[in-house]
Order: sequence, then C-alpha cells, then structure tokens
Amino acid sequence: MGAVVISLFSKILPPLPYPGKNYHKLLYPLFWGTLALLLYFHVTRPICDPDFWWHLKSGDLMVRQKGLLKADPFNYTGDGMVRGFQAVLLYGYWLWETGVAAIYNSLGFKGIFLVKSLTAALLAGVVYFEMMQQKLSQFTMTVLTGLGALLFVNLYHLERPQVFSFILMTMLVGTISRLRQGAAPNFILFPLMILWANIHRGFVIGDILLALCTAGFMIQYRHDGITRRRLITWALGGILVSFINPNGWSTLTELVNFMQNSISPDNVDEYRSTWQLFTLQSKIAAISLWTLAGLHLAGLLLAPRRFWPEILISLFIIAFGLAYIRNAGFIAISLLPMTGWYVEQASARLRIKPAGYVQAATCALFVLLISWLALGEWSRHKGAHGPVNAVFPANMAQFLKTSGLSGNLFNDYNAGGYLNWALYPEWKTFIDGRELDTQVSHQYLKMIAGSTEYLEGKPYYEQLLDQYRIDVVALEIACPDGRLQPLLKLLLNSREWVPVFLDNQAFVLARFTPQNAATIRNYGLDKDRFVAILTGLAADSAVSPQSSVRNLILYADILSYGGRQKDAAAVIQRVDTSNLPPDINAYLRNCLKS
Repeated sequence: MGAVVISLFSKILPPLPYPGKNYHKLLYPLFWGTLALLLYFHVTRPICDPDFWWHLKSGDLMVRQKGLLKADPFNYTGDGMVRGFQAVLLYGYWLWETGVAAIYNSLGFKGIFLVKSLTAALLAGVVYFEMMQQKLSQFTMTVLTGLGALLFVNLYHLERPQVFSFILMTMLVGTISRLRQGAAPNFILFPLMILWANIHRGFVIGDILLALCTAGFMIQYRHDGITRRRLITWALGGILVSFINPNGWSTLTELVNFMQNSISPDNVDEYRSTWQLFTLQSKIAAISLWTLAGLHLAGLLLAPRRFWPEILISLFIIAFGLAYIRNAGFIAISLLPMTGWYVEQASARLRIKPAGYVQAATCALFVLLISWLALGEWSRHKGAHGPVNAVFPANMAQFLKTSGLSGNLFNDYNAGGYLNWALYPEWKTFIDGRELDTQVSHQYLKMIAGSTEYLEGKPYYEQLLDQYRIDVVALEIACPDGRLQPLLKLLLNSREWVPVFLDNQAFVLARFTPQNAATIRNYGLDKDRFVAILTGLAADSAVSPQSSVRNLILYADILSYGGRQKDAAAVIQRVDTSNLPPDINAYLRNCLKS
C-alpha cells in the first residue's frame, strides 16, 4: 500500500536533474547504524515490564529447589491446587525463567541487561537472515524494518519471554516460506517447537499456524499426493512434538478458557484492539502496524503467484495481530520477510520501481524517525536512576519488609509481580499479573473500585477485607485514569484503619490489630496530616505547565476530597476534558458537587 503510493508518485514526478541517482544507497548504512543505536538504548532501558518480576522469582525458586514449582508460592488467595490455567502459568515459561534467574544470580542486574542484549541481537539477526533468504532489496528491508522498529520499541520490553515467541515465529514462518521456494521440509521444525513450548505459551500460535499449513498443503498440492502427505506429516509432527512440555496439550484448551473468564480483555491495555492502541497509547505504532498489514494484504492480492499455506497463515496472523495489541509483534516482526517478498512480487508484476530520489527521501524519513525514537530512548536512559524503572513501588516494598506489619496484604494488580520478587517469602500477595484465579480477579476489581453494594450484611469491600483477613492495604495513590483510589477514601473514614506510609507514589494502611499496634505507634499518621501531605505531593506533581492530565485529575480529586472545591475547579480548568472518557468527565463534575 505505502510502497504502491510511493511508486505512483515516482512515476508522476520526473527525475530530478542531478547526477547520482543512487544517493539512497549512501543512506542505507546510516539507517542500519541509527537502528543499531536505537536497539542499544532500548536494551539499556530500565526494567519496565511488570510481569518480569514474577518470572524472575519463579525461576529463582525453581533453580533453588531444582525442579518445577509444586504450587503457587506467591498468592494467598488460591486454594493451593495446581490445575488448568494455573499450571500453564506456573510451568509454561520454566526454561526461560530458570535460565534468566541463573544469570541474574551470577551477575545481578548486569546479567539481565546481558539477556536483553542477546535477545535484541537474536531478534534482529533472525529477521535480517530471513529477509536475506527472501532476497529482498535494501530499500524494501529498510522500509519494513523501519516500520517494525517504530512499533516494537513503543510496545515491547526485551525482558519478557514473549519476545522469544516473535523470534521463533519468525523462524517458523521462514521455514514455511522456503517450502514455497522449493526447499525440502526442514527438520529444524521439531527442536524449534519443543524449545518454544518450554519457553513461552505463545507456542500455541505456532501450532495453529502449522494446522493452517496443513489445510494449505491440501489445497496447494491437491494433485500431488506424495508431496501433500509428506508436508502434512511434517506439519502435524511439529504440532505433536510441541506437546513435549510440562503441560502437554492442555495449554491449547486452557488459553481459550482463560480468555473467556479473564478480566484482562477489558482492563489490561495489551489485550485491547489496535484501534485503542491508536487512541490510548501510540499513534505512530498503530499507523506502522496498519501500514504493514495493508502492505502484506496488498502484496498477497497483487502478486502473480501465491502459496496457499502462506495465504492462510497470513490472514490469521493479521487478524490476530490487529485484534490484540499484545500480538501486534507477530505482524510487525515475524511476518516482515514474507511481507517483503509479496510486496516485491506485486511491484514487479505492476512494473513499479520507485525512482532513486524517492527511495532516498523515504530512507531519509526513516533515518529521522528512528533517530527521533533513539533520542527519546536516550532521554529516558539519561533520566534513569538505576536498573529498575521508577514505576515500581520500591520504597513501599522496603517499608513492608522492615516495618514489622503482619497480616494478609491487598495490593495492586500491576505491582503484584514486583512485590512477589521483593517481598517473598515474608509476604504473599492478593493478586499479580498472572491472574491465577479469575474469580479472585473479579473480586479484586470490585474491591479496588470501593464497591459499597451489600454482601452478607456489609458493604462489599468490607466483607472481602474480612473474608480474606486483610490487615494491610498497599496501593498506588492514583488509579490508572488519575482518580484518587476509592478504597483509600473509604478506609480513611474508618477508625479501624490507620495510614502508616506515604510517598509520591504509594500508600500503606494498616488495620489496628494487636499484631500491628507497635508499628502503628511508630509510623501511624493522623488522618488530617496524611491528607495534608497527600495534597502537597499531588500539588508538586501538578504545578508544572507540562504536568500530565493524570496528575491534574489526581490533584483535583484530592482537593475535592479535602473539601476545597474552588481550588479543585481551578485545577480542572487546566484539564483538556475534550479528550477524556465520558465517565472521567462526569466524575470530575461530581467531585465539584460533593
């Protein structure tokens, strides 16, 4: 699509009257050098992925006990039984987890950045190798790699095992593409699928692709029974060996059950559609993704010859990648070599070849875009204060570890993984990003929202706090949309709960129990004093002209909670409410009335 538009312009516009039509060739080394710089800064980005921490701690425990986990060690809300999707999460990443944990135990955080470096090198190397196997031109490689980088760097962290699904999928798609080129079935498929099945649960996507290949072989080789049977046997063999993992074939069925009952599709950004990627996260990433999907589909439509297995897997990957932000990397990474081949075949059929100056302008544009991304990564790198991103509640975790508090903990979903790593075995968590028990997940959503509907004669949140014997509540001050935590407002109104910790990120409330009495005496804050400090912290974050909308919403909410409606109204005037969801607009209006 994009290449066709560029090519049409090159036909309409006459060649520029200067010698050296191959100036674009001088830009290719600059592009690859800029891309390498971007990857370097991406590798050195502080650890950002919230799920990395429970992966790391799980691997550490498996290394120490020299075997798979017998039960979930982290959440106290489960029943201790390992079944269904719990087994998928506990055992589905064991090879990656133990390998990374062993490196971390030897080298500390330097080891994690070594893992990230190797992951980036492997990812770039595999994609480049497969592009060379497809004999793509430097121009095609530059355009597709540039678009893929614009998406990948904006969406993915290298410290997550999912990146290996993209790497292994690239290899799988390349192996299938070489069948189209006349190569024999490659038996590397079998160790590849076994490795994948023990690194990341995304191997089920590889199984689906092999099943689609089987259907494609039946169409492509409908008049060649020997080849058809040989290739179908090869593909089915790849599926069967993928079941050589601790969970066998149950990962397939359990993923379906999980998606039907999980809170993730409605509450976790990466499970939302790529339209929401455009509206909520990164417009440039969404546009890059849609452009790549459009180029691939246009190439499939216009190429003079097609390979049915590639048609079927292309349609699946594009539909799957557009449906969930989490899976966009399958389009923007794993499909790139095949995309390039079909686009070049379509261009040759239409006799379209961009002029040298058009190619030069396109390459220069991608050099600028990649440089802009690299500059952003460098700024984050320069502003970092350590190997761990400041988004994780390190101060709160340290307080919990040393304060002497006891009892069950209620925590944030996103912070759960970090708290598993930082606090186990002294503390267990209510929930984390694994979402082991979907019933607990739904209870969490109602409790974090401060639900006051009655359950067994009590407001819902009170009943759940009692049911799970929760004596410590440790949460971020603000909800993801900027509102002050509803549960904080409710518990501050109760004599039973006392604030004992507050920084500019998180708070801790303790239930007044005999076990917590000494800690409350040492660290307890008067509630008026607590609100005053909270207001000051929010003001510091909101006074800057560059303050985020989230900070302004939080400040206005805190002022309103403290009875300062006029001041809250002044802050709300600074908020551009035109881009806010209707429920947040209504919430801000209600704050001023309360």
